[in-house]
Amino acid sequence: GRCKPCAFFHTDVGCRDGVDCRFCHFQHANTKIRVRPCKGKRDRFKKLTNVLVSKVDSNPGAFELKKIVLPPFVEADGVW
Repeated sequence: GRCKPCAFFHTDVGCRDGVDCRFCHFQHANTKIRVRPCKGKRDRFKKLTNVLVSKVDSNPGAFELKKIVLPPFVEADGVW
């Protein structure tokens, strides 16, 4: 019900906080915990987003999403 599952307990590394962890270590049905991307990857996505927004703002009529060549880090994640 109210507990929040630990994102690390059921991984290969496990939870480093052990019994001091504030999150639940029981198995939860149908619970997928999405791990947050590292800061570097978040920064790269943010930079890419800012570049795309500036292109759209500068000339909205000429912007075509299908013509954009995405960097390898975006294509590798399958985000688009």
